[in-house]
Amino acid sequence: MHTSSPALRHRTLGAALLVLLLGVPVLPAFAQNEQPAQAVRQGPLLMLRPHCVEDELPKDPLGPLPDLDEFMALGTGRCRNYATRDPHTQTTEMHSKNDNLHMDLILFNPDRESIGKVRAWISYDAQILEGTSITMNDAFPILTPGEADFNPAEGTIQIGIATDEGKEIEDAVITVAEIRMRVKDSPQSGSTPLVFQDIREDMQGHTYAIAKKGATEKNILPAELGTLLVMIQTSGIASSGSPSSSAGVSSSVSSVSSSVARAQFSLLQVQNLRATTDKGGSTIYTAWDHLRSSELAGYNLYYGTEKGRYIQRHSVLKEENTHAIRGLVPGTIYYIAVRAVSTSNEESTFSNEVMITVGNPGTSTSPLNLKNGQGTTAGKNPLGTGGTTKGTVPGESGSSSTLLLLILASGVIGTVFAFRRQLIASPSRP
Repeated sequence: MHTSSPALRHRTLGAALLVLLLGVPVLPAFAQNEQPAQAVRQGPLLMLRPHCVEDELPKDPLGPLPDLDEFMALGTGRCRNYATRDPHTQTTEMHSKNDNLHMDLILFNPDRESIGKVRAWISYDAQILEGTSITMNDAFPILTPGEADFNPAEGTIQIGIATDEGKEIEDAVITVAEIRMRVKDSPQSGSTPLVFQDIREDMQGHTYAIAKKGATEKNILPAELGTLLVMIQTSGIASSGSPSSSAGVSSSVSSVSSSVARAQFSLLQVQNLRATTDKGGSTIYTAWDHLRSSELAGYNLYYGTEKGRYIQRHSVLKEENTHAIRGLVPGTIYYIAVRAVSTSNEESTFSNEVMITVGNPGTSTSPLNLKNGQGTTAGKNPLGTGGTTKGTVPGESGSSSTLLLLILASGVIGTVFAFRRQLIASPSRP
């Protein structure tokens, strides 16, 4: 039997003891080894950026693909993105009335998923911006009827395209469409937002990017996409040559800032509204994703028995994202939508509309596990899968993390004592 020399054994044991004495954490070290690989593959993202022809990464890049932060800051090749104000907001350069806005709708696809369909509805203020033209990428020859143009009545850019079967695109940066708009008026706020609408995890929303793997299709986009602020020169602030007090300038700047916030909020949209009902019951349970905005004050839940016409409203606190509508007539079809409310009492645009029949769970848009329509029963997830099956709450299943740490600590202490006994028992040689 092969045995190591005492000197080698002593060095090995000594190194192990040194590591333990220095307090090098075992679990964090493993976690740190896993993090870089994850950080490199951030994304994907659907976004607008200045029109550019050279916008693709090489098919086989020599190094790792850029992470999301690097891509947002540097763009690709000679193509640059709009300036980033915060993680959810980008800004264009300053425009004036009658200027043209020339943009590309692109998909950042760092994992090179096989993209077969892209749909994007982008809201805009039709009083400020005017759509000029949309040119689709030839690689997406299949157009969704009615979704290849501007809809000024609704204030949306509507794009829905797909590749031919078996010709999915795997580029890291995919140009979806080239969009041209014109600034037809100057807003008092100094900017007007372009906002992606109705993003959901499935393919039922108005904004998604579908990747195919065999017969499986999935939406790869995150639940929230950024907003592009189109900056427009305004005459609302006095020029530098005009006499004005510092208080007047401060007041004007404050007014413009608040106007910008209001303009942004009005085009935001609550995402992922869903509804369910109990069999034979008289209650509709609703839930939606929280709106991320510092201006948020609450929500208004609208509902009625005619599509697009809501005759009743319930107000919900900003901390809540579920609500139960009770006392309804079983068998009646209801149409429901949600709007967020700002601190200045301004409402956002309507969410997607859902339709459900009271007392008929088969018409539910998404199964929810509920407690009195306002939350969860213990250990149940209100937004989990399976309306009648258990939905687990993160952290409530499996072994306790504290117990695992105690077991680990016990193992480390036991190892130290075992090393110590082995050192004492090892015969020393001159």
